[in-house]
Amino acid sequence: MKEERALDFNPIFKSIFEVPRASRYRLNTWLVIGALCASSWLSPVASGEEPLRIVTTLPEFAEMARELSGGEAGLRVEVEALLRGNEDPHFVEALPSFVKRASRADLIVSAGLELENAWLSKVLAKSGHAQVQVGGPGYCELGSAVEVLQKPQGPITRAMGDVHASGNPHFYLSPLHLISAGRRLGDCMARLRPGSAQKIAAQVILFEKRMTSLHQDLLSKLATVVQSLGAGASVRFMEYHQDFTYLFAAYRLHSIGAIEEKPGVPPSAARIAKAAQWATAEGVRVALAATHHPASTMTKFSELSGVPHRRWPVMLQSGDVKLDRIEKLQRFYIEQLIEVLKQSVTQPEVKGR
Repeated sequence: MKEERALDFNPIFKSIFEVPRASRYRLNTWLVIGALCASSWLSPVASGEEPLRIVTTLPEFAEMARELSGGEAGLRVEVEALLRGNEDPHFVEALPSFVKRASRADLIVSAGLELENAWLSKVLAKSGHAQVQVGGPGYCELGSAVEVLQKPQGPITRAMGDVHASGNPHFYLSPLHLISAGRRLGDCMARLRPGSAQKIAAQVILFEKRMTSLHQDLLSKLATVVQSLGAGASVRFMEYHQDFTYLFAAYRLHSIGAIEEKPGVPPSAARIAKAAQWATAEGVRVALAATHHPASTMTKFSELSGVPHRRWPVMLQSGDVKLDRIEKLQRFYIEQLIEVLKQSVTQPEVKGR
């Protein structure tokens, strides 16, 4: 019987180390490059699917998409928001650049609740991209997953102004409502990348924890200030348009209503005077308006009522490092509200932000 002999690798290693130094360096270099190439071929990121192209209407949703795709999810994405945060999201021009982005998107993410109806429907129609049309696998409406406030009762007509039949669409100003929206977004992303569904779900949980922690921290700080004012102190507010309804609800504050008589319709001089009298009678602490609402109207309101006003952004501000993240904007709101509550209503400030 022929004796089996183990393979002797010594001559192989000996031949390597007998190579001249310069040649040995080149050999080692190629061995390292070969190892890196092999690892990239085996890597799920490098060998997997194309990046998931996500286009959102609001910059808040872009931040959420990036967060849900990161960390353990390791999902390759390309995310961009159509709006920069200084627009009125109700009334935006359906720009050709929007159409181009929609035509290349795998997933369109909107607030819904008729917020973007005036322009997004045109963008989607012109894109000619079947996947991202309403009802398609690449269309994700976050408002359908949240608890909607201020749903109108009874019949709605154009004479009532720009009334949203589905309710107030500005839920993205509440970190609690963003939790529900985040779950919905996670489901939409997992639908297109089912292989990453569990990891996306894990990122959703982390996002929920972050929003919950942020809300509890800010609510505690605000509550401390409200309690220090005493039981008889006014903590009532007013809005130009009901942009801040969800913010007030999240932090247990009270808005008596809007300066607008009809949503989306600029108030007349008589309406401004009536709103001013109403605010004075109710002891309103401050009136809030979005930065895209008319400064002249708010100044007139403050002159008539003696109630100060503030004009604040109602979306993340792309390009402003102080207000370009959800947490930064939420902290800005609460810090400013605390400052307002500490000020006396007998010393009005008529200038906006």
